[in-house]
Amino acid sequence: MVEPDRIRVTQDRCLAAVSPLAVCERCLTTCPTAAISGGEQQLIINHDRCLACGQCAAVCPTDAVEVAGFQDTACQAPIFECRRTRTRDRADGAASVPCLGGLSETALLAAALSAEDTITLIDRGWCRRCPAGADNAAPWQTAVDAANQVLAHFTVRRIEVHKRPLPQRHADPPPDFLQAQGAARRALFKRVTASPAATAVAAKEVNKVDAGALQRRKNLIAALADSAQTPLGAEHFPTVKISDACCDSRVCASACPTFALASYNTDATGVDIDAETVTASELLFSAAQCTACGACEQACPSGALSVQAAGAGEFQPVTVLRHRPQRLCNECEASFIPRDGEALCGQCQRDRELAREGFGLRRRL
Repeated sequence: MVEPDRIRVTQDRCLAAVSPLAVCERCLTTCPTAAISGGEQQLIINHDRCLACGQCAAVCPTDAVEVAGFQDTACQAPIFECRRTRTRDRADGAASVPCLGGLSETALLAAALSAEDTITLIDRGWCRRCPAGADNAAPWQTAVDAANQVLAHFTVRRIEVHKRPLPQRHADPPPDFLQAQGAARRALFKRVTASPAATAVAAKEVNKVDAGALQRRKNLIAALADSAQTPLGAEHFPTVKISDACCDSRVCASACPTFALASYNTDATGVDIDAETVTASELLFSAAQCTACGACEQACPSGALSVQAAGAGEFQPVTVLRHRPQRLCNECEASFIPRDGEALCGQCQRDRELAREGFGLRRRL
C-alpha cells in the first residue's frame, strides 16, 4: 500500500473527468497494476494497489495526476537511477527517482535544457520482473523517444539509456502487496454517443482544465529552439484541420476542454467587442494547448474537423481556422452567420417554413 499523500489527483484537470467527449485513458492503460479506475466523471486511485511509480503522471498531459519523488529532481541531474538501486551501487551524481518509467517527456526536456551534456538513464535490468515494469523491460521508452524527437531539431544532446546490469539480489525489494493479480482494466468513463443531439448536450457539460502543463511543455521547446537559434516548428504540437463542411455552430469550441479551440466575436479589426455590435465570428486554434483528445471531432455535427498529431511549417501561437461575417436577423435582430445571402437566422427561417406549411395545410382543408 502506498501512502495517500504520495499521489495527488486534481479532478478538474483530468480531461476525461471534465469532458464526456475527450478520448483520454492514458493513465488507465499505462498503470502497471490496474490501480486506476473511474466513476461518474471521476478519477479514482486504489492506494492498496498503487506503487507510486509515477507512470500515470508521466503520460498525463495536464498534470491531473502528480506523484511525489519526481518534481524536485527532474531538472537537477544528468543521470537518473531507479530508487531500488542501493546507494552504494548508484552512478556518481545520479538522481534517484521512484521509477524510470515515471520520468515524463517534459521532465526529460527540462533536464536536457539545463544540462551541459547527454542525459543518461541507468538500466539495471530489473524492470521486467518488477511490479512497476509489468513485464515491460523499458517503461521509460515512450517518454525517451518523444524527448529525443524534440531534441533532434535543436541540439546534439540526447537522452540515452545505458545498460549496467546488476544481479537481482542487489535491488531493494519492490512494494510487497501484489499477492493477488489485479482486476481487468475497464473503460475509464462512460462516453456519450456521438449523435448530434448527444454531442450538443455533452458540449454544454464540458468544463475547462488548467493548461499550465501544456504551456510548460511549449515553453521548454521554445527555450530549446531559442538556444539553438532555430525557428520553433509546428511539428512538435497537434493541429486541427477544418473543411468547407463546417456548419459554423461553434459547438467544437464549447467541447474543447483546454481552450485550444475558442470562438470570439470581433469587429473588422479583430478586436473582441460587445455582442450587440458584432460583425464577424472567428474560430481560433492554439496548438500549444491541444492534447489531441478528439473532443472537437466528436462534437462537430458536420464532421468538418480532424485532429492530427503534428502540424507542419513554423509554429503559430494562434491560427484563425474560420472567419465568418455576421449580420442581424431581419425579424428577431439576433446576430447570426448567414449562408448564401440569408436574411433570417436559422430559428426564424424554421418558424417561417412551419408557418408556410401550416397555411398550406389549412388551404387544402
